[in-house]
Amino acid sequence: MNLVKKILDFAIFKPVEILVIIFGVLLAGVVFLQVLLRYLMDVPFAWTEEVSRVLLLIWVMLGAALAYRKDRHMGLDFVEALFRGKAKLIFIIFRRILVIIFSCFLFYQGFLLTQRLRAVTPILGIPLNYVYYIIPISMGMFTIWALIQLIEDIINLFQKNVPTQGGEVQ
Repeated sequence: MNLVKKILDFAIFKPVEILVIIFGVLLAGVVFLQVLLRYLMDVPFAWTEEVSRVLLLIWVMLGAALAYRKDRHMGLDFVEALFRGKAKLIFIIFRRILVIIFSCFLFYQGFLLTQRLRAVTPILGIPLNYVYYIIPISMGMFTIWALIQLIEDIINLFQKNVPTQGGEVQ
């Protein structure tokens, strides 16, 4: 399983980390430019708002997938803290199954959206279905990583390894 994780890290997640950094820097630059031009020169560029929306969507969706991979996503840790030992691991497995179901649903719905959408951005004319492909891409990343974590958790359940935090075993 560690080999699969290393391959996925190298092939998918490390390049996506670089993309998230690039999109974050671009987003900050475009928004800074917009604020600078609007308040100092009173001549805002119309395209900056549109580009910042697209960059924000991509940045958030890819960033969320990366956060899930590292178990740094938002969660109900206080519920997980109620359990100990095997019960905690069963709760984590249940949580992972819910993530897989939800991310598969969003993958499917995102794919349908990209197939049906024929709108373009008003200023730049970018087809929105290309922009919204980020939904199935990021949900696919969620699903892949949640499946890997689920398999590891099930193996740990039968090997009687007890999780310490976020599904990690000692």
